[in-house]
Amino acid sequence: DRWRNNTRPKNNYARMRKELEIRYREVRDALRVLERMDSILDQATKRTLELKHQLDSDVDVDAEVRRLSKRYNGFRPDTSMLGKRVSLIDYPDPTEFNWTFTGSSGVTEFFE
Repeated sequence: DRWRNNTRPKNNYARMRKELEIRYREVRDALRVLERMDSILDQATKRTLELKHQLDSDVDVDAEVRRLSKRYNGFRPDTSMLGKRVSLIDYPDPTEFNWTFTGSSGVTEFFE
C-alpha cells in the first residue's frame, strides 16, 4: 500500500507529463481558434476596404446636390399635407425647441 500511495514522491514524471499534455492541448486548441478568427478578421478587413473604395468611387455628385437642395430649400410642405402630420400636441414643432427649419421634400421636414 505504501508503494502506491507514497506521501513524498520524488519521481512523479508520469503525472507531470499528463498535466503538461493537457495544458499543451488546451493551448493548441486556443491557437487554432485564434488563427481561424484572424483569417476571418482579415477577410472582413479586405471586404470593408473594397466597399469603402467602391463607395468613394461611385459618389453621384448630381444626386448629392439634388438631395441637399431639397434639404435646404426653405419650403414648408403643402397645406394639404398637414392633415397627414402627426399630432402637434404629441409632437410639437421643433422650432419651439430652438431648431432651425431648413427645408422639406414631400411630407418630410428638415431641421437643424
